[in-house]
Amino acid sequence: MLDARAGQMFSLDDDTVKLIESEMKTKSNVFLLNDLAALSDEEILLLYREQIPSGFLKVLSEPELVSSVLELFKNNLNVSETSRVSFLHRNTLLYRLDKVHRLTGLNVKSFEDAVTFKLMMVLFYEYRKRTNN
Repeated sequence: MLDARAGQMFSLDDDTVKLIESEMKTKSNVFLLNDLAALSDEEILLLYREQIPSGFLKVLSEPELVSSVLELFKNNLNVSETSRVSFLHRNTLLYRLDKVHRLTGLNVKSFEDAVTFKLMMVLFYEYRKRTNN
């Protein structure tokens, strides 16, 4: 069993938890989740400790940041389209994405950093699932 005290834990907003859970159930994440499911609890714990920066947890504590990033992913990293379908002013969206960049060091508008962010979400989801947090 994983140690629930490992890493920095906090309570997430219910809407954020629902967003993450629904995102993890999409077809694109099935392969990642299957691969992670094959890892032992200790391996997940080690990955979690080494790969999830504290700034990522701060992003997850703000539902509007999570929803903005997930919407950006759904729109193929197209900021203009994301702002249009989200009914957000483009500058509001850019402000949120810049805040994610400041907190995590990841520019989710770039493909490589977007993939890294997505993988961190999958790892975080698997960690929470195993620790029942």
